[in-house]
Amino acid sequence: MHGHGVSDALAGSVPDALVPLLRVLTALGDPGVFLVAAPLLYWLGPRYDVIPAERAARVLGIVVGGLALVVALKSLFALHRPPATVSLVHADGYGFPSGHTTGATVFYGTLAALLEIGRRRTRYVAAAAVVAVVAFTRLALGVHYLPDVIAGVVAGSLYVAFALAVSRNRVANAFAVALGVGTAALVLAWTAEGATVFGATVGGIVGWQFARDHTDAVADAAPWTVLALAPLLAVGGLPLAIEPSVPVAAAAGIVLGFGVVWVPTRL
Repeated sequence: MHGHGVSDALAGSVPDALVPLLRVLTALGDPGVFLVAAPLLYWLGPRYDVIPAERAARVLGIVVGGLALVVALKSLFALHRPPATVSLVHADGYGFPSGHTTGATVFYGTLAALLEIGRRRTRYVAAAAVVAVVAFTRLALGVHYLPDVIAGVVAGSLYVAFALAVSRNRVANAFAVALGVGTAALVLAWTAEGATVFGATVGGIVGWQFARDHTDAVADAAPWTVLALAPLLAVGGLPLAIEPSVPVAAAAGIVLGFGVVWVPTRL
């Protein structure tokens, strides 16, 4: 596959001492980071004037849709990663597009567009720098080909641009787009992972219908209420660890999506 030489060259030139650093940097694109950071932003961002509640809800919708996009595209193309002889770390699943790079593009690109701290240009430059670092680490660790990370940046950018445009005047549209992508992910993958992200999109769009008239409560919630996130994240993360049946994973995702969006408006 095109780009194999790039993976070989980068992975083969990385000193062993730098591998731990690359592991840390590549974690900036880990889906688990987004699953925690996006809800935290929604629950605490309005209180500390980092982002208004409705914008934070858009971040939630766009990010969960971005996670679904990764599952859908990987299942659609079903292209393999570089061989184990190239990889410096273990990575499973399909390789195209790079999930870390796609997710990083969606998450940091959305933050750059919607946060209210700093200058917009500075935010976009910072987001691009983080995405570039994540993309480089995926190549340097030998877990992706060059086309994988390029496709991740392109797919993530197009998705963010579309989701931001359609949700500009209606937050629910961010969740609606996510639901569409989540449905595709479920149909194409039919796995616990696909079912979980699909359920999260369902729960998110339903939760927003109950929460949208009470977003002022999010800004007024006490900081300790963020502790209520722990059980929700545990429920949503469990299917990814034990891989239950598709209906069970979807139900867990629904609880996660609904709870993250609705609970802080009642605390």
